[in-house]
Amino acid sequence: MKKTQYILLSLIIVFPFTVSAATFTLSPNSGNFQEGNTFTSIVSVNPAAGETITAAQLSIDFPVSNLELVSFTPVTGLLAPVAPAIDNVAGTLSYTAAFLPGITTATTFGTITFRAKTDGQAQVSFGSDTKLLDPTNADKQVASTGANYTVLVQAPAPTPSVTPPPAPSTTTITPTPTASVIETAVPTGNEPEEDGVATTTDEENSTTTVTNAQLAAAAAGVDTGSQNSKPWYYILAVIVLLLILAAAWRRWGHKIRKS
Repeated sequence: MKKTQYILLSLIIVFPFTVSAATFTLSPNSGNFQEGNTFTSIVSVNPAAGETITAAQLSIDFPVSNLELVSFTPVTGLLAPVAPAIDNVAGTLSYTAAFLPGITTATTFGTITFRAKTDGQAQVSFGSDTKLLDPTNADKQVASTGANYTVLVQAPAPTPSVTPPPAPSTTTITPTPTASVIETAVPTGNEPEEDGVATTTDEENSTTTVTNAQLAAAAAGVDTGSQNSKPWYYILAVIVLLLILAAAWRRWGHKIRKS
């Protein structure tokens, strides 16, 4: 019995069992996204070492309360019988396509576009009918890891700041002083002046002192050089009287000649 167990253990060591490890992955597999914003997640197929994958059957489950699947865009070069099927009520995506002639390394399968709806944790997973087939149509897919996204509450819009208008200028304007000309009356020689006040004429440019006594004498018609001369208005009265007599004489002589 012990000999048999030893032989089986030796066979396990010499001929180890090969385990298939082909997977789907999502990138990024985590992240924070605000309500109303869209983001993308790349779906890749990763064959196990030494394996060839010729076809892939994708099945995605997502929470419709937190996410909306906007679109799925497959890479070019795939052979697909039908278009991707998106159901935002059930929260599923399904798509089947073939790789020609097959892939042996990690290859992009398509791009999912999500829209964040309401805040919370959104777990995106691969459905139970997800498959990765080899050339013999054997399913080589093992438990593929999905993604966990966080939807954040939409940040309130910033309040626009109002910039007050600039204050008006308070520059003080100082008036420039200007020279002013003050006109003063220049007294003439005929105007009476106070005692001791000198008057100047433009023509002679000389000063004459006039006293109150001389002004009073001139008003009385008395010559300051001779107190015995007659007043000028007496002479004027005599001249007027002579003119009247001459006129009367001429008129009387005219009447005599007519008679």
